[in-house]
Order: sequence, then structure tokens, then C-alpha cells
Amino acid sequence: MAAPLKRLRRWAELERVTLREVESVRLGHRLAWLHASARRRQGQDVERALIELFDATHITDPPVAAEVAVELTHLHLSSGLEAARAWAKRALLLFSELGDRVRAAKSLCEIAMVDRMQGLVTRAAERFDEARAVLEAEADERDVLNVLTNAWPVIADLGHRHEAHDLADRAMTLAEVVGDPGVCLHAGANHAAMLAESGYLGRAVAEAVRSLGRWREGYEQLAVWLQGTAAYWSGLLGEADQEAEIQACVVQFGELGFPRLAGFLELKRLDLARRARGDRGLDELDRIDAMFAAEGDLRGQAEAALERGWRTRSLEDAQTAMPAAQRQSVLLTCDALLLLATVQGAEGHAAFFETIEAGLRLASRTEHLLHVARLERLAAGVDGSAARVARAESLLRDLALPASAPAVR
Repeated sequence: MAAPLKRLRRWAELERVTLREVESVRLGHRLAWLHASARRRQGQDVERALIELFDATHITDPPVAAEVAVELTHLHLSSGLEAARAWAKRALLLFSELGDRVRAAKSLCEIAMVDRMQGLVTRAAERFDEARAVLEAEADERDVLNVLTNAWPVIADLGHRHEAHDLADRAMTLAEVVGDPGVCLHAGANHAAMLAESGYLGRAVAEAVRSLGRWREGYEQLAVWLQGTAAYWSGLLGEADQEAEIQACVVQFGELGFPRLAGFLELKRLDLARRARGDRGLDELDRIDAMFAAEGDLRGQAEAALERGWRTRSLEDAQTAMPAAQRQSVLLTCDALLLLATVQGAEGHAAFFETIEAGLRLASRTEHLLHVARLERLAAGVDGSAARVARAESLLRDLALPASAPAVR
């Protein structure tokens, strides 16, 4: 018997379970992590321990190997997206061969998450739709909640705002029924993000605080993310000392071993520093951009390109950011159009109003209301239109945003 399996059996004895129970998928999953934890306590690499376990079980004990592949997928989602995709595909193959349609659909969701991170948004939406059909028909409420929570942001990325709202509302309703802290916090965080994307920053902060108050203990990684993101939204509203709060969350992510998520929060801190204090340095941004490039994270690179454009106010940088943003989401495309129009307006570019109108059409159709208000104000600064000023001020009142808030700058 291979050494890892011997150790599993030894853990089974310590846990006072039978060999028949060891063969069950759920307990195999649990013992896999016990095995990895033991190796970690001995100063050895968790990934190596799990790979060793996979190699020892993928022929003799496929249910356990499939669960280990799932854990290796999760291990790489925050660093090493191609490795995450490869392990998710192995899990999908194993669960399919075992005839476990539900677990295969959940593995398909993992692949869809990698698709989104790598800019393959349409493919991600297709995979989420395929998985959702199976899970809604055959899985329990918790699994359905997970796929709804992960799928609707991709639908929103494609600009299908009403469908995304429907999925998000279903997720929040189901979260109350399921009551699992981890998935409830995830649903609450995504709901807050949808409010923020439309421009309702105050309501987004309130939702984040509510979710953290109820479910923080469910999922520390997501709790840190939501805390840092809520600090960013609060900073956009003009609250002081939020950069330090975001940086504290960046440090926590470093300690938890999630450099990719730390990079996204660092971009938010840089965005706030630029708006609030006029910071336009590029050294930190170059470092973050290089990290995203090394990870193959196209979404991170697109967000970094936009921040670079806002800092340099260079027409070349603004034009470079546009196609990267368009491949990722409607929200980033709206931001790229606003950036391009801002630079064009400062330079007296002939295409300024053409860019403004393209941005207004897209932002209005997809209900990114803060972008609509900012585009109207930007255009009014050039053509002096009182009607544009009135429309912008009306939207800002609806969003409960003062015209002096950093979010509007």
C-alpha cells in the first residue's frame, strides 16, 4: 500500500472510523485535508502532499482523488490560474466517470470561475448556465445558491443587467433559507458589489456591514475582501482614513497567502489615493501589474491598465486600456470610455463627444448610473449644457452622492 494511503488509514484509526467509511467521498475529502495538515505541521508543502495523495488514489480510489483535485483547484484559484483550470478539469473528468452529475457540475463552475478571471467571459457564462441547469434540477439549495452567487456577476459583465439582478435577488432570498455563513457572506458581498457598480455606494456599505455583522465567521478570506472593499466604497464617499483600512486588509491577505486578492485591493487603495490626494506615482502600480501578468490574470491587468490611464492622463494609455476593458466587462468598458473622454476633453480631441455618447448609451442601458452622471458632467464642462448639468445633479441626488465626493472626481 502506498505511503499516503497508509497515513490515511492511520488517520482513520485516530478518527475512530471504519475502512468502509474511509471509502466514502465526504470522509475521503476530510481525511485528505487531515493528511495535508499533518504534512504542513511537519514543515512540508501542502500542495505536494495533496498531489502525492492524488497520485496514490486516482486509480485505486477515484472518489477520494476527485475530492483532492477539487482542493487543489481551490488552492490555485488565488495564484496559478492555469493550474486551477487543470485540476478542475481533472475533477470534472473523475466525477463524470463516477456518474456524479452534481459534483461534475460544481467542477464546471470552478472552470467557469477561471474563465472569468482570464477574460473568457462569454465562455464562463455558457459554463455557468450549463452547470446551473443541472444543479437547479438535482442539487440541494446550498449548491444552487453557490452557482447563483458565482454566475450573476458574469451575466452582469456581459451587460445583461436585469437577468443579473434577478439571479442576485434569488441568491439573497435563498441565502436566508440556507443559513450557511460562508455562502451567505458570499451572496451578501456580491449584492453589495452590484449596488456599488450602479453607484449606490452608501447602500453598498450598509449591505457590507450587515453581511459582515451576520456572517463574518463563515469565511475569513471573503470577510477580509468585503471589509477592504467596503473601506474603498467609504473612501469614495469621503470618509477619512480608509486607505489605511484597505492596506490592513492587503496585509491580512498576504498573511493568508492570497497575493492575487491582495493585488485587487491594492488597486482600490491606489484609486482612492489618486482621487483623494492626487497621487500619480507608477512604481506600486508597475509591481501589481507585473504580478497579474505573471499569474495570467487578464482581469487584473485590465484594471491595472485603467488605473495607469487615470494616473498618466495619456491618450496612448487610455486607448491601450480600452480593448483590455472591453474583453472583461461592461463596467470596465464604461470606465474606459469615461477615461478616454476625460483625456480627449482635456486635449480638445475631435472625437470627444462621440466617446461621450458611446459611454452614455452603454452606461444607461446597463444602469451604471454613476458613470452616466460623470459623463454628463464632463460633457457639460465642454459644451456648457444646463440640461446635462441638471441630469447629472439629479442622478447624484438619487445616488445620495454629494458633488464633492471622491467618487465623482
